[in-house]
Amino acid sequence: MTVEPPEGRVVPRRAVLRAGAALTGLAVAGTLASCSEDTTPPAVGPRPTTSAPSPDTAAVARARASATRLAASAQALAASAPELAGLLAAVVTDHRAHLSALGAALPAASSPSPSASETRAASADVRAVVGAETAAAQQALDDVPRATPGVATLLARIAAARASHADLLAAKAGLPAPAVLRILPSPAAGDPAGASTSPVPQSPAPLPGAAPVTPQPSAATPTGSASPASGTLSEAAREALAAVTAGEHAAVYAYGAVVARVAPRDRARARNAWTWHSTRRDVLEERLLAAGVQPPTAAPAYDLGAVLSASAAGTLAATVEDRLAALGARAVAATTGQDRSDAAEALVAGARRAAAWRGRSTALPG
Repeated sequence: MTVEPPEGRVVPRRAVLRAGAALTGLAVAGTLASCSEDTTPPAVGPRPTTSAPSPDTAAVARARASATRLAASAQALAASAPELAGLLAAVVTDHRAHLSALGAALPAASSPSPSASETRAASADVRAVVGAETAAAQQALDDVPRATPGVATLLARIAAARASHADLLAAKAGLPAPAVLRILPSPAAGDPAGASTSPVPQSPAPLPGAAPVTPQPSAATPTGSASPASGTLSEAAREALAAVTAGEHAAVYAYGAVVARVAPRDRARARNAWTWHSTRRDVLEERLLAAGVQPPTAAPAYDLGAVLSASAAGTLAATVEDRLAALGARAVAATTGQDRSDAAEALVAGARRAAAWRGRSTALPG
């Protein structure tokens, strides 16, 4: 549009521009005023709700994340500690197997060559790797009571492997054996600090020279689960615990032969294991009797094969622990509450003894 000035007057160009700017400002002000007068709130749709992940989902996510971190730490340490490289390679292989069982895989980015500074740090961090393996084992074990049977069993087996890694690395590096792993109860109301929990005892003789620790019923009894004192057991739980009891009878018998034949340096360890299995058998018998189930009795004798040498005795001990681990995994899946916690703890303790006798871990004991 062309602006025609009145005849006889010339309108400067700047005045035209100022007038245009003023009109634009008035238009914007009018728009804002009309918006402010409209007090009707804008239509808002329903907000999306996010539900908390299930115990299985959360536990599997934690297990995957920790397996990835542990594998990366083991790889970094192997680059700076050649004397541990063989053992650490087996540890990484176990973590890969855990990730596969958990439906994941080790990212390719987790295996780069470490920098010089990372290598120097790793050389002094054997203790840190041992601590990380132990903490991750405890984390997996703590998730066992709340998980569904299949996931609970897998977590207990992963915890057993991680605890075995910690034991073997500590022994190789000359460090103290890590502590025993227990499923402790959640802090009760009014006890946020968990002051009512008992101290964690020493490791159940996973390595030579460790003091024995006798098994005790776990203190963990999740809400809604029956305690052993209630005497209730499902048919599957009765069968699984009876099978473990029968296995403990055989273990007590077998360790008698192991004590007699094993090398003198390992004799105290064998006696400690015999004591552990004897006590575990007694605990299981009492549990079955409380549920109105007659425990299986020990056989007069068991076929142990030819246990004529110290190495054969060590192999027998590892085989006994392996077979009990399989029974223990079945018990974890078949039980709930305190019975499941006891079974998971026993599975971990037995896997640690088997790894010590064999000198290597198993990716998924049981």
